Amino acid sequence: MEIIKNLISEHGSTLMSTLTESGFTAEQAQQFLPEAAQGMSDAISGGGVSELLGGGDAGDMASTIMSKIDIESIASKVGIDSSLASNGLTALIPKVLAMMNTEGGGLSSLLGGEGGGVIGSVAGMAGKLFNK
Repeated sequence: MEIIKNLISEHGSTLMSTLTESGFTAEQAQQFLPEAAQGMSDAISGGGVSELLGGGDAGDMASTIMSKIDIESIASKVGIDSSLASNGLTALIPKVLAMMNTEGGGLSSLLGGEGGGVIGSVAGMAGKLFNK
């Protein structure tokens, strides 16, 4: 999802601060952020859209996204412990979701919003195809 990558590039310093507050060194945070962004992108766009659209609050959405990210893989790529990677994602995901929601209706237009949004439309088409 390009929106996440754009948010990361626009708000990188804020997100880097979030990571350093979560126990990362500046170097670790710099290496982790792009991998985390890719993991979040993959989690949001890689299926399970109905779970995200299914309601619940931002915490539920963050938990769903977190459960779809391969934390071990990200930790390995960056060379950090998986518990640190988990802490970083736990801190980042709610912030990124909040940013997505305020950036021109980003999250609401992708995941629902007026008229169902882009992902909502795709989910609707998939539902029709599979009679769900």
